[in-house]
Amino acid sequence: MGTQNRQPSITEHPYKKGIDDLKMPDNLTGLGRIPAVVEATDIVRDSVGEDVPIIAGMEGPVTLASDLASVKKFMKWSIKKPDDFKAILDFATDACIEYANILLDSGVDMICVPDPVASPDLMSPATFNDTLKPCLAKFAEAVDCVKVLHICGNVTPILDMMGDCKFEGLSIEEKVKDVKEAKKTLEGRATLVGNVSSPFTILSGTPDKVKEDAKKALDDGISVVAPGCGIAPNSPLENVKALVEARDEYFS
Repeated sequence: MGTQNRQPSITEHPYKKGIDDLKMPDNLTGLGRIPAVVEATDIVRDSVGEDVPIIAGMEGPVTLASDLASVKKFMKWSIKKPDDFKAILDFATDACIEYANILLDSGVDMICVPDPVASPDLMSPATFNDTLKPCLAKFAEAVDCVKVLHICGNVTPILDMMGDCKFEGLSIEEKVKDVKEAKKTLEGRATLVGNVSSPFTILSGTPDKVKEDAKKALDDGISVVAPGCGIAPNSPLENVKALVEARDEYFS
């Protein structure tokens, strides 16, 4: 489900009644839209050559697990059925690892992993530390490229734990108010990416506002300036280009 004005979303959840028939597909490479993504990678590489890195995006294991079971069931299982919760997380982690390596084999250089359901808005910091963090670290160890983890919301309560997930970059939203402290927390473990507001600046603002917020992010300690979350449909192209212009002006 998706249109030019609305991002696609999951409408069916195959394991919302339970996990008794969990089974990894035999040929993941040939299923769904994966062949189209692989073909798109070839098209992009032919277009940009070898000097421009190709960055692929994919859901993280926590969000994939919630898609399989439904967010409501997944959150209930975290409390009432911890064995099922752990089993579907492990299953989703293995699927994410396989898909990520398919992307690398197709020529992708770097992978960005948004995992919004891991947010403290939905899952407690204790659950993140005890159950979600090990899955993310397992993924990171099994995928041999530069990886960026994005978790939505104010991730300040789990930022230190995110630093233990073994991703080279951590993407944060503007909801993380103290970027300087965040950088200290992650020193030597991960690079900070972000945190120009996608809805309030890139979608609704002007190029000048984008540049102002991007330069402030860099002043505060962001190392790689980027949207704080996914770029919303209908965001003006001029605003996206202004991110690059702000970076160039800042370092000129």
